[in-house]
Amino acid sequence: MPIITIEVSEETYKKLKEDALSRGLTVDFYVASLIEDLVARSRPVTSLSKPKQMTKKGIPDDFYKAFKKWWRLRDEISFEEFVKQAVQEGFDEGDVYEWSYKLWDKFEGKELEIATKLSEMVKSSKVLFLSELKPKNPKEYVRIAKSAGVKVLEGVKDVVLVESDFYKTFLEKLKKLSREVKGLRGAEEKLLKFMQENGLVYLDVNGHWKLC
Repeated sequence: MPIITIEVSEETYKKLKEDALSRGLTVDFYVASLIEDLVARSRPVTSLSKPKQMTKKGIPDDFYKAFKKWWRLRDEISFEEFVKQAVQEGFDEGDVYEWSYKLWDKFEGKELEIATKLSEMVKSSKVLFLSELKPKNPKEYVRIAKSAGVKVLEGVKDVVLVESDFYKTFLEKLKKLSREVKGLRGAEEKLLKFMQENGLVYLDVNGHWKLC
């Protein structure tokens, strides 16, 4: 157990000794109890409501879940607002910042891994449907895809992820296509069909394809 050495006046020591003896305690034990009581009183009352269940990194499980939820909504809710809400829930502000920075690094790293893997998949297939990937959180996956530079087209029932350079080339080819749609390859046909079914392209009166 850590030891703290302090110097006090003779008068103070006598008073501490008298109080300690009146309680049947030694001076050392009595002073230690006074310090512990002082520390307990200085701790915010709200900290008593913190959940005891902790993650492996020593972060309360409830806070981890709250941060994870905020992370998905961070485009709508500012970090400052999240901190304010966490403090109102009884967490110490210093702890909130410390835990948040740890989780921020963790979540950013995880997103980078997903973005890198996703970019490689889209680059390989050129056109990839979200329904084929079956992500647990489609909205979050779409956001990550956009941040990775992937072209995202949202339809009524599905979302298609397209390699950006491929999409630009496709649009140039689309301008030259006739009504019969000849000369398209597999991924191009797949993309055009999706765009047609979801009202993203149309044929004008001259039989030329146009973006809606």
